[in-house]
Amino acid sequence: MIVNPDKHQAMVLGTNSNYEFSFPVKNSIDLLGVTTDEDLSFNRHISQICEKVNKQFSVLKRFKNIITSNVMLRLYKAFILPHLQYCCLIWHFSDSRNCDKLESLNKRILRFIFNDLLSSYDELLKKAKMASLYTGRLHKILMVVFKSLFVSTYPGYLKEQLVFRNSSFSLRGKNIVTSPIPRTTNYGLECIRYQAAKIWN
Repeated sequence: MIVNPDKHQAMVLGTNSNYEFSFPVKNSIDLLGVTTDEDLSFNRHISQICEKVNKQFSVLKRFKNIITSNVMLRLYKAFILPHLQYCCLIWHFSDSRNCDKLESLNKRILRFIFNDLLSSYDELLKKAKMASLYTGRLHKILMVVFKSLFVSTYPGYLKEQLVFRNSSFSLRGKNIVTSPIPRTTNYGLECIRYQAAKIWN
């Protein structure tokens, strides 16, 4: 099969970069709206999210004297919030600075919507009747766990990652998910399989 260089791209993960390709080798690749870099840090992706959200936020500011706070809140949830939540489970374990950057941006938008410069972030979230971005991602993880365990038509590759613990003892809890033994701190503890079991149990 002949590779069309215009339709293919490569990215090398790891320290060994002595590979030759007939198509371009890049430091980051955009797959279905998620930018993955060679360090798997998602720094570039988070920066792109902030750029998109800031553009939408600038448009929202133009209507400040025309529409009410309730309408702005609806527009925010319809056009801005989806950018902050898109494929969030993929980059959930990104650098904490990236997550804080998104929460700070979300807080700034809510302050503008409610014209409130004094309330805390938690109070602003209560006014908007929503959870923080971090809490929302945890909810999504729990939804993935539930569907993997109880929905027969859910993808098999996820169902294989999350299984019930088999025990001959009479335990207090039921439907306890087996926690994998992490091999490393960076890629063992900070992964969906480990954290999903921890949150669920």
